[in-house]
Amino acid sequence: MLTSEYLSNEKKQKWKQPLLKHPFIATYLLYGAINFFLLLLIEFS
Repeated sequence: MLTSEYLSNEKKQKWKQPLLKHPFIATYLLYGAINFFLLLLIEFS
């Protein structure tokens, strides 16, 4: 019953693990994405 949910969770875990090994890269990407989003908001507001 829960096999599909389990598989999707497994894929998410496998995708997150390399990011967790490099927290600096993950936070840098997140910071960059937020800055880009704010820049777009300012441009089009």
